[in-house]
Amino acid sequence: MGFWFGVHRRRRVEAEAGIHALANMKWRDCIRLILEVLGRDGYKEAPAPQQSGDGGTEFLLLRGDQRVLLGFKLGSTYHISDASVSEFAKGIEIQGATTGILLTLGSIESSALNIAKRNSVELIDGATIWPKVRPFVPANVLDHVRLQVATQTRNGLWIGFASSLLLGMGTFLFASHMSPEADVATASGTVAAAPARRTTAAPLPVDAIAIKKSIAAAQAKRAEVASLTPSQLVDRRTKAASEVSTIAQVAYAHWQTESTLELKLKQSDGVDGSLISEVCRILTQYDELRLSRLQIDPLDTATGSVRWGQCQ
Repeated sequence: MGFWFGVHRRRRVEAEAGIHALANMKWRDCIRLILEVLGRDGYKEAPAPQQSGDGGTEFLLLRGDQRVLLGFKLGSTYHISDASVSEFAKGIEIQGATTGILLTLGSIESSALNIAKRNSVELIDGATIWPKVRPFVPANVLDHVRLQVATQTRNGLWIGFASSLLLGMGTFLFASHMSPEADVATASGTVAAAPARRTTAAPLPVDAIAIKKSIAAAQAKRAEVASLTPSQLVDRRTKAASEVSTIAQVAYAHWQTESTLELKLKQSDGVDGSLISEVCRILTQYDELRLSRLQIDPLDTATGSVRWGQCQ
């Protein structure tokens, strides 16, 4: 239970906070992020006028020779229904597109899925788009999301710890009540005849002890970082970047912002998995840098594109 509150729930909490942050952004800023994400997947805006739709805006995109209509609904409370998919499908035909993407920060009703499939419409909800948008979100917005997640996760850890403790105490008391010695004593009517048992406090469950230690360690690290001066924090970021620069694949590393580390590579396998793992191994030694965003520049800036990574 402590694991569920403290770890498994974290990603869901972050998605909810992230979606809420996107919904509170200016419309132009939010759609810019969406188009930037789709651009990584090969989509680009077609030279056509934008047409406003109901509660959002439609864009005609190109992916190779394919024309794709994008419909974007900003509100986090919006629900894509079968009616909205049918209406959007008519727009695809009017615009001369072959397929469509209907995206909302809200949710998708189950009845809309079959209609979307029949009309070659891809449906994307807020929970799906947030992990893709996350690397492009401005640092100040992402920092606000992290603060919300840290607060809610910390509260969840304490709830999980308390629940585990109560469960352990309840199990101990129940086992004590149902033990054979208690039954014999009750049946004979003489409590003295039963073997004496020492009454001890219910032991803390192993997972609760681990969670409590983890919370204490995290609090100690946060307190240590909070006591540092701005110049000391700069020195720590500089030291971390220097350590990252010693990785074989990295030519040099420097901080674009306080939370974004830019990596100039001298060699790459194009996958980045092992590189990101090694970089994050270094950054997570510094508590304030453990959620840093990574900007990985291409070897060939003329033909390559910037890639992004994230430490967890």
